[in-house]
Amino acid sequence: MYISLLFVIGAAIGACANLVAWARTHHARFNNIFAGILGALLGGLVLPRAIGGMAASPEAFDARALLIAAATAAGLVAILVAVRHRIAQRT
Repeated sequence: MYISLLFVIGAAIGACANLVAWARTHHARFNNIFAGILGALLGGLVLPRAIGGMAASPEAFDARALLIAAATAAGLVAILVAVRHRIAQRT
């Protein structure tokens, strides 16, 4: 259940990035959604344990882990969009 919630959060953040960053190609849209999902999984499963918190599990739900997942997904997508725009400016 928690894993599927992370997938939904990551995909939603990636889809919002597609609207905000005006991703025109299918490749860019896929990359944004993939980066959102990867960031949410990383932020929800790995980072809470690394900073001393409790990662959410089916037995115990931790809202801080969910917020860390959303923040990590948004940060990873923002970095991806910034790098893509930087590369596009050079060419």
